[in-house]
Amino acid sequence: MLPSSKRACAAPVCSDSSLPSERRSGWLGRWLLRAGILSTRGRHGRQLGPYLADLARLHAAQQDGEQAKALLAEALARGGRNVALAAVEVYTALGEPPEAKRYVDAAYREAWADGPPYAFYHELQRIRDALETLGMPEPQLPPFDPARIPPLPDEAEIRAFIEELKREQDEDEENDEDSARDDLVALAPEIEPANPTETVTSTQSNGKRPWWKFWSQN
Repeated sequence: MLPSSKRACAAPVCSDSSLPSERRSGWLGRWLLRAGILSTRGRHGRQLGPYLADLARLHAAQQDGEQAKALLAEALARGGRNVALAAVEVYTALGEPPEAKRYVDAAYREAWADGPPYAFYHELQRIRDALETLGMPEPQLPPFDPARIPPLPDEAEIRAFIEELKREQDEDEENDEDSARDDLVALAPEIEPANPTETVTSTQSNGKRPWWKFWSQN
């Protein structure tokens, strides 16, 4: 239960400016942890570690080292995705490179996953930025190897079926283009021959006047 002096401010958006900024950020973070994160975890069964890691990042950005380290320690104990990356970023923000370097390898391996393109792109960029800040070389991990991935059931048949659909689609597109070209040719007007004698001969032979001669008096 929140103290009575802070109970009125226990809302998603706090407007109590009477408290110092350090105390507001501290108790607001704890309130968010209790009221929001714990209830979300209870409803959906999600791991709490990543949420605690994000709160640790927030306090580290405010240079609240004590609170950031406490939250980070609990996040590391609970585990979860990108908790090691949070440790690198938190300790780097607090100006403690030796502590940050302890978690570099775990954070990089997690972001690398199976290797690009099957890696966590944004997390990989963030750990690379951290490595540059810490002056450390990038770990050399094996690239993605398709041979390590076993084929899915009926994968060969599915791929053959997809290729057949692609061929049929290409044939349909070619037929549509030919049909459209034939329609354009059928709708195009006849070209008037350069020799007037040919026009007269053609008109007399079929007994019809070309449509562009309708206005002619002759």
